[in-house]
Order: sequence, then structure tokens, then C-alpha cells
Amino acid sequence: MKSKHLILIYFLVLVLEMLGDIVFDMKALPYGIWTFKPLLMPILMFWYFRETKLKTNFDKIIMASLFFSWWGDNFLMPMIFKTDINFLLGLASFLIAHVLYILAFLKSKTQAASILKTKPYLALIFVLYGYILLKKLFEADVPGFQEMSVPVIVYASVIMLMVISAINRYGKVSQASFRWVLLGALMFMVSDSFIALSRFTNIFAEAQMYARLLIMPLYAIGQYFIIKGCILQNEEE
Repeated sequence: MKSKHLILIYFLVLVLEMLGDIVFDMKALPYGIWTFKPLLMPILMFWYFRETKLKTNFDKIIMASLFFSWWGDNFLMPMIFKTDINFLLGLASFLIAHVLYILAFLKSKTQAASILKTKPYLALIFVLYGYILLKKLFEADVPGFQEMSVPVIVYASVIMLMVISAINRYGKVSQASFRWVLLGALMFMVSDSFIALSRFTNIFAEAQMYARLLIMPLYAIGQYFIIKGCILQNEEE
């Protein structure tokens, strides 16, 4: 199977998962989500393995991140676990995935100077973004947030570091690889922000389906962009 066919299958599965989300919202039937959501990361894993053969530690770290992302997808399935348990397990899985992405993004065979040393405001932008997001969550103070606040703060900090580490690849990899990974990291960050806002504020109180229809495409396309950028980096080395 050619790579382009795998990519088409990936996006077809994403569309089917989104249709499952709509059915879940209308009929409270989660079977479409249960069927298609667990397929997304394995398709990316298979594609990444085919393109890289996991020859380097970088490749193995990226594969491990996709593996923990897959666990996160499963733990955040609707109507499977108790609410707090599945959220914490999903949070922990994606936390590990982000830490692994950070470790991978910091790996580089070049000795180029870090762009963050000359332009530290690039990192400060995301520190400010994280602060504003957390401030919004604390101000909403919906039931259950206080008990979850520490894990949420830790998670928000790590995902901001993941985006910052993606920025730090500038000048150390090709522009194409840099752009794909950074765009994917930003989309992942926004997707997770919508999860937090939909769970811990009332912004999507009357429109949970719309929140999910924003979250999944941002997440799945973001992951695809990250993996595409990492494959390009692999081809350069």
C-alpha cells in the first residue's frame, strides 16, 4: 500500500469518527466513535514505521509518543470509564506523549544556535497563552475543577513546552520539516485548549457536539502534520 493511500484512509477514518460524534450527540450511541477513533493513531504508526523503519532513537521516541496518544484516545472514549478516571488516564497518556515529543524535538544533529536565545519573546507568547487559558479555567470554577486543577496546570505547562520545543527546531532542520511540525504542535495545543474549555467552563455548555467537532480534526490533523514533519527530518539525516 502506497503512503498516499494510507493518508487517504487516515482522513477517511477521521471523517467517519466525526460522523460518529454527530450520531453520539443525536442518539447517545457511541459505537461510531468506539469503532473509528482507535484506528487513527495505529494508521499513523504504520505509516511512520514504513517511512523510517525506526532506525534512530528519534524515530523510536516519535513512535512511542503515538503509542501513548493512542492510549489517550482510548481512555477519553465516551461512556466507557467513570468521568474523572477516564479524564485523568487520558490526561496522563497525552502528558507522556507530549514529553516524548519534547525529547524528540530537542534532538538535532546540527549545532545551530537556538532561535529562542535571540528571540525569547517567542517562548513568552506561549507562556502568556497558557496563563490566560488557566486563568479562564479558574475564573469559571465549575464543579470538579479544583480537584483537577493541579493535573491540568501540569498538563498545560507541558503542552506549552512542547510547542516551544517545536519552535526551537528552527534552523536545525529544513524549513519544510520545521513548518509541518510547528503547525501540528499548534493545532494539538488548540485542540487540548478546547477540551479544557469544554470540560471546565460553560463556553460549550449548549454545544458539546460543536466542541468535539473542533477538537478531533485539530488533534488528528495536528498529529498528521507532526508526523509528516518528522518523516521529512528523518529523510534529511
